[in-house]
Amino acid sequence: MLFPDRKAFLSAFLLLWVVVSLHVATASEPCADLDDTGCRKNPQICQDTLLAEVTCPVMCNKCPNSIQSTCPDSWELFQGSCYYFHTDYMEFNDSELFCNQNNGHLVHIHNAAEQAFVTNRILNINGNQSWWIGLRDTEVEGVYRWVDNNEELTPAVFRGWAPSQPHDSYNIEDCVGMWSARGMLWNDASCASKLPSICEVRVGQALVG
Repeated sequence: MLFPDRKAFLSAFLLLWVVVSLHVATASEPCADLDDTGCRKNPQICQDTLLAEVTCPVMCNKCPNSIQSTCPDSWELFQGSCYYFHTDYMEFNDSELFCNQNNGHLVHIHNAAEQAFVTNRILNINGNQSWWIGLRDTEVEGVYRWVDNNEELTPAVFRGWAPSQPHDSYNIEDCVGMWSARGMLWNDASCASKLPSICEVRVGQALVG
């Protein structure tokens, strides 16, 4: 007998039903369900080999090739976004303008995984240099907002400040970078400082490439 007891049979049937249902639910729009972490909001699916292989690959951060191709040359795919590491030295506003011209913004870092990805890449490119990210408090001192969606940086969201930061030295530091002398943790600086920068655009958005 294939299933020694009724409980085992029901468990196997339920697993098959979940696999089929999820596959049908996501097959028509394979990457429409990306969220801010690059996965569906049920990441436990990726912990089950069968579910991970049968259901939509985007659930396990393996977007189909047709979607991956939307990152042009020199842009890098990670967790549902394309990233460009712009090595020209520019002031904060000019860096954001450059990203805008490519239909993106300076990077919005949502979580520790994204922080680690960006850190690893910039250390490989130029680990002796600090880099602009898309965070500033130019409207209200001490209220930091991301440039892509004006989201306020609150204690409830990921924050990557270096110790004692931000401190607004001389009342002129309103923009934020990943600081080389602080292990690529965040540091506020004058927006007029000229640094390289990281652009980000969500997968599926048109890029100038």
